[in-house]
Amino acid sequence: MTNTKYPKFRAALTSTEPREIARALINNQVTSIVGLSLDDLPDTASLCNEVDEMESQIQSWGGNPTDEQIADLKRTAKEVARMVVSEEMEDMGFDSEGMGW
Repeated sequence: MTNTKYPKFRAALTSTEPREIARALINNQVTSIVGLSLDDLPDTASLCNEVDEMESQIQSWGGNPTDEQIADLKRTAKEVARMVVSEEMEDMGFDSEGMGW
C-alpha cells in the first residue's frame, strides 16, 4: 500500500527531529483552541511526558509511518492540547468542563 496522505508531515520526518514534530503538532492544536502557542503556556510535567511519548512513537516508525499511524499521532496531539488548555484554565480558576471539545 502506498502512503499518499500527509505529504507535509512525511517531508518533515526527513528534516525535523521527532521531538520538534511532536511539539509542533500539539502547538498547532493549542493555537486552534485558544489562539496562543505552547510558548505562551507553562511547560508542565504532564506536557513533557506526553511529548516524550509522542517522540518515542515517531522514533519507533523507522521513518516510514502508515497513514493510520500519522492519523493516530494527530489525534493524540489534539487530546494533549485539550489537556494542556484544560489544565491552564483550571489553574486560572476557570471551569473547562462543557467546553464542547
